[in-house]
Amino acid sequence: MKKNKSIKRILPNLVSMMIILFFIWIFPVNFYIQRSMLHEGQRINTIEMFAQLEQLIAANAEKLQIEEAQFKKDCIRIAQKLAYHMKQIGKSYLDAAQSRELAEKLNVDEIHFFSPEGTVISGTHPQFYGYTFHSGQHLKFFEPMLHDRSLQLCQDIVTNTAEGKEMQYAAVWIEDGSGIVQIGLEPRSLQQKKDDFNLKNIIDGMPFDIYGFLHVIDKKTHTIVASTVKNTADWAVFEKEELPYSAEVSETFHRYYNGTRYCMYTKEYQGYVFVRMYDSMGFIHTLFKSLGLVMIAFILLGAVAIIFVLRWYIQKKLSNNLAKIVGELQKIEQGSLDDIRIKTGITEFEELLFYINQILNSLRLKQKHFMHVLNKSEIPVGVYEKNSFCRQTFFNERLLEILDIEEENTLSHEELTALIEEKFSEIKNNLLSENDKIYKYSSGTEKYLQCEKVVDEQSVSYYLVDITDFWGEAYHIKQQSQLDVLTSLYNKRGFYAHLYSLYEKPEQLGFAAMIVIDADGLKSINDTYGHQMGDSYLRAIADAIKKISGKNAVVAREGGDEFSVFLYGFESKEELEHVIRQMKEIRGQVFKQEKSHAHTLQFSMGYALSPDEGTDFRALIRIADERMYQNKKIRKTHG
Repeated sequence: MKKNKSIKRILPNLVSMMIILFFIWIFPVNFYIQRSMLHEGQRINTIEMFAQLEQLIAANAEKLQIEEAQFKKDCIRIAQKLAYHMKQIGKSYLDAAQSRELAEKLNVDEIHFFSPEGTVISGTHPQFYGYTFHSGQHLKFFEPMLHDRSLQLCQDIVTNTAEGKEMQYAAVWIEDGSGIVQIGLEPRSLQQKKDDFNLKNIIDGMPFDIYGFLHVIDKKTHTIVASTVKNTADWAVFEKEELPYSAEVSETFHRYYNGTRYCMYTKEYQGYVFVRMYDSMGFIHTLFKSLGLVMIAFILLGAVAIIFVLRWYIQKKLSNNLAKIVGELQKIEQGSLDDIRIKTGITEFEELLFYINQILNSLRLKQKHFMHVLNKSEIPVGVYEKNSFCRQTFFNERLLEILDIEEENTLSHEELTALIEEKFSEIKNNLLSENDKIYKYSSGTEKYLQCEKVVDEQSVSYYLVDITDFWGEAYHIKQQSQLDVLTSLYNKRGFYAHLYSLYEKPEQLGFAAMIVIDADGLKSINDTYGHQMGDSYLRAIADAIKKISGKNAVVAREGGDEFSVFLYGFESKEELEHVIRQMKEIRGQVFKQEKSHAHTLQFSMGYALSPDEGTDFRALIRIADERMYQNKKIRKTHG
């Protein structure tokens, strides 16, 4: 049997072996390798720097084009604003003082107003009055506008002839055709952008080592236009000497300038010649400095080798075995409780796997015992758990019995899970007692179930207990205690219980009304026709009220000849009052017809509206009751 190896012994031995090999190998290093590396690094650095410089020049040129295009758009926009202003005030021109005031508001330098024939008739500069689109090359640019009034033109930056400064001019027609407006704007911000994008600023932002510098030479004039050297006067020699250059970085060549030998590279780009120069002595200094640091370099190299070997071992022995263990743990995550049966050959991992398997065995035993207890319990308890961590569901046999689900071989675990969740949705729609979490469930047979939901960071669990045997009877007794025997309406206790329940969720009340009704003439009917007729009279009133009230109502006979109705959940006051009017119209309806006499429904009625007259149902009852007695007095007075 192969003996397991311990990480505590393998890693120190591996590091010791690598250090010994490193010191045996460190000395066969020669000067040529170091010199070649430095020289090649210098050339690569130059190629990268030239490429970076080209990118910066191209990027800045593109940015400048964008800035110039945006400046033209801004000029057109200001000219459009001016034309719109002139249309609004109903004028085609302003005098010089008004023009200068408007120019200051628009933040422009010049404003000119042209007649429809193209003559300057007004503006900020009277010296231009009388000029036309034929008066010079600059104004001639705008001549096409005389033939096409849809044109909006912006001239390239030109030099103002009268003042000798650069200006950008834009012109548009006034919408009614009464004239042309022109604005002139000195491109100060654009000039600042040009200054920011020049070659000198580009080169100033580029890093250089202490032994190298860069010149940019104009190919036509052979003059230095930008340099990393502050004083370029010492380098005027470039104006007299032809340097080798092409579209690619040149091969290394050497020159003496001012008594110093330089290693040089050149490249042509868009009318410029890039010249990268290294002090040859600086190169030698760097080389010797590198040799002085050779020991450090090789120590670092040895460290890299040691790290490489350690990484190989970690990958081969540690990571691969850890990946296998993680794969087995993922199976556990998905619900498997089978033992992990892999061999790693490493003592620490074998100990870890031993204890994991012990835990899995313990879980299997506990699950088995738990299921046995649940299934053998005299109290029918169903358990359902959906574990988001393991991405699995668990349920016991008792749950299927409670939900009247027959476990068939044709149904997969996933299909059973879907069916159970569907049954839970049905149960939630039949809540009987929120405090006790009691639900009514019908699936062939009617049951009463107590359902408790428990949520934690990993799972959602449901515990279902079948309490049909004692809850059905208790619920029936409770319902009977809240009903009026004669009319099957709620009694006073039931009425108040439902009001308390409704007011726990005031958002569902909407527009509501409390109505108090008192049956008229009940004593007379009892005395004349007997109590059986009186009972029929009360039942007829109850049936009529219940029919008119609809679903969103709590209707009760509070005792004797008094009824209470609470209407709620209406979207408007008008809908609510419509139902109240219908209830009033019940009066006078015949509930029993005899040969010589027709018995009709008669009652006094009072109501209070919510939220207009209050939001507390007790206050609404007092208001409605008082109005009912007032109505009764009026009805007695008028017979």
